[in-house]
Amino acid sequence: MIMMKSKKIVSLALAVFMITLSFSTVFADETTESTPFTDVAEDAWYYGVVKEAYERGLIEGKTETLFAPQDDVTGGEFIVMTLRADAGAVSETGELVSIDEAVEQAERNGLISDEDAWTFEADTPLTREQMMIILYRYMSYKGVSMTESADLTQFADGGDVSDYAEEAANGLAALGIIEGDGVNL
Repeated sequence: MIMMKSKKIVSLALAVFMITLSFSTVFADETTESTPFTDVAEDAWYYGVVKEAYERGLIEGKTETLFAPQDDVTGGEFIVMTLRADAGAVSETGELVSIDEAVEQAERNGLISDEDAWTFEADTPLTREQMMIILYRYMSYKGVSMTESADLTQFADGGDVSDYAEEAANGLAALGIIEGDGVNL
């Protein structure tokens, strides 16, 4: 299995925002000059994406002033972020749905399944492979052609991708959604 690194988990979670911003129908009424998060420095490599995702209502912090970019992302958090990017985690009244409601919606839309090689749990941190699978399915659900396939041997750790995640990793790499760090996936 691919070794999890905090920076790469944050990268993949933020990739959801970047990719799905084009699908988004959730827009903030006004932009701010900075985020309210005291732990997201303006010179951080992820600052711009966090700021835009916050302004569009795709993410919330752990508290009003704490984003916690080094924390693991749980299954429920990842599903909510993914669905918010498409306004899918918003009820008919405009209220944000609960994690349980978002997970039910993700199951209905085929983003997660009881037949997966791993057990999805909303309060358990996801691996990068699991995030790739959910993102791959989300993009397929949105009608993005996922027929291209990349050669993962271009990455030193490409052979470490679990069998159950190969299709997702290949498809996302082929589209340039995951690029690795120049050496490893």
